[in-house]
Amino acid sequence: MKLLAAIFAFTLSFSATAQSSVTWLETAHNFGAFSENDGKVACTFRFVNNRQTPVIIQSARATCGCTTPDYSKAPIAPGDTGTVQVSYNPTGRPGRFDKKIYVDLDTEPSRYTLTISGSVIGTPATIGQRFPAEAGPFRMRNSAIAFGEVYTGHGKTFFLDIYNTSTDPLVPRWEELPPYITLTAARDTVYPGENLAFTFTMAADKAPMLGLLTDSIMLAPGAGHDPIPVPVMVMVKEDFSKLTGGQRLNAPEIALSDPTLDFDRISRSNGKITRTFTITNRGKDPLLLRRVYTADPGITVRTSTAKIKKGKSATVTVTVDPSQLQADMLNARINIIANDPMNPVTVVRAVGLLAP
Repeated sequence: MKLLAAIFAFTLSFSATAQSSVTWLETAHNFGAFSENDGKVACTFRFVNNRQTPVIIQSARATCGCTTPDYSKAPIAPGDTGTVQVSYNPTGRPGRFDKKIYVDLDTEPSRYTLTISGSVIGTPATIGQRFPAEAGPFRMRNSAIAFGEVYTGHGKTFFLDIYNTSTDPLVPRWEELPPYITLTAARDTVYPGENLAFTFTMAADKAPMLGLLTDSIMLAPGAGHDPIPVPVMVMVKEDFSKLTGGQRLNAPEIALSDPTLDFDRISRSNGKITRTFTITNRGKDPLLLRRVYTADPGITVRTSTAKIKKGKSATVTVTVDPSQLQADMLNARINIIANDPMNPVTVVRAVGLLAP
């Protein structure tokens, strides 16, 4: 008899413990799509006190300043309903949002999480500030995918947000990606008034060459819209960080015969003009010319050899086609990328004036 009584008492105790102190009638609210011009939106979350004693809301806080919670300050009697009002300010925040509100009660457990979500259709002024670059039906946060400097053996990511200004859901596609770039996104579709972040990852070891690389990726918004070219820029550099002390001591050392090539006065009617300079290796190991190039129009560069032994030199021939020059002054950069860890990139200037 005593055993049955103990089991019955334990069962009652377990049931009382297992029952939650409060029951939330809702823990998530979706405002849907609404205009930024509508101003603040608000909703109310409710819970019922299941205890035999009052429940007190101790605090309620949001994850950002755009979301403001307010709550019942008086104790909630047994069986009564407590409320937490939450407002969201959309000003200057176009796109989709998903915010959490943490509510602390004097219960066990004490912490409860509420969620609000929705999509803000921004005003033209706000969209222009946050997404200044136009791309058909999209606005982009950046006009180009610029990775900056990336060293061999390493990678780098670039995040590009696009915003759908149209009234239709769009499924953008990225075409003609270079082999050294991969792309990921959280989802396929960008709904009206929402933005989507794309993650571009650049692998330096897959790049075709060192130095400045420029490319163009095509953004295809979807049916009825023409593809839009988006520039890609990255500076690939050789990583010398793992060289030993001995390797640095024996490393090649680049030396130029002249840092400037003076073409003097140039006439557009005289045809192509050529100048030369030399690159000498003053180090011990062979000097490897990874790339010798210029991005300036009307100029071509040619080297006699790409491998320069200790104490030897290579001749660099620079040819200018005056008919291709776009200004009345020549001021071009000849970039030399080599395996000299102290001077991996050196520059020779090609200068001159175009005669009238």
